Amino acid sequence: MSQADLIDLCAQICALEKNIGNYILEEQKNIVLSSIEEKGNIDFVTYVDKEVHNRLNSSLQRYLPEASIISEEGGKDNLGKEYYWVIDPVDGTTNFIHNSGPYCISIALFHGQEPILGVVYELTNNELYYAWKDSKAYMNGRPIFCSPNRTISNAVVGFGFSYNQTQMKEFIPFLSKIAPLTTIRNQGSAAAEICYIAKGCYDAYVHNDLHIWDIAAASLILKQAGGNYCNFKSSSNILDCQTFIGFNNRSIQSSILSQSGQHKSTKQEEIKLYS
Repeated sequence: MSQADLIDLCAQICALEKNIGNYILEEQKNIVLSSIEEKGNIDFVTYVDKEVHNRLNSSLQRYLPEASIISEEGGKDNLGKEYYWVIDPVDGTTNFIHNSGPYCISIALFHGQEPILGVVYELTNNELYYAWKDSKAYMNGRPIFCSPNRTISNAVVGFGFSYNQTQMKEFIPFLSKIAPLTTIRNQGSAAAEICYIAKGCYDAYVHNDLHIWDIAAASLILKQAGGNYCNFKSSSNILDCQTFIGFNNRSIQSSILSQSGQHKSTKQEEIKLYS
């Protein structure tokens, strides 16, 4: 797929997300407790998630018929096909239910194992983030860049954690170590908070239990803004980032890894990650 193709496709996805975003914002006014389903412990889905999933499926199939679709509401059986979309109809559903931002639409296009296009629309602040392979990262038409801060004491670090009680408890020691060293925030939308690194208002984001649809689009945007990401073992394979650290530069990454209790990166690993 050429750069011209990616630019045209990105413009279509941006327009699609803005259009469907209007539907989401209107329907938020109509959300009632009786319309909310519980997928798991503290893990919710609404009729809006399902309707947005269906609308995205329909549109994306028209834009690129040969591509399959992976979604939070539709599973991940098509990972590894030549072209496939990875979508999260509403990232931050709990925020959406309670009319509290942020919440997002997230769409990424993969070629094999590589994300080549990503669009995240954060609805409550009307912030449209997007990038494609070899492009700059943009928000609302303007280039964005990661913060140059390299000191953890001056950083803002977003975090989230698993709904699984065992994994949640395992994450508490990390939080108790990192909290005295920096400023931490938890806003309930991985896609939005990874984009906040890309625009320079966060320096990092850490989560111990994510799915590919949570991070696919935002991670590409982050990378094109000058940042990067890895899992707790320093692997930057986006398909193996259930544990996730997004960061503005490797100084912040090293500071976080040193507190994670999981792994300390070596110089060789850092060279591999940034080569």
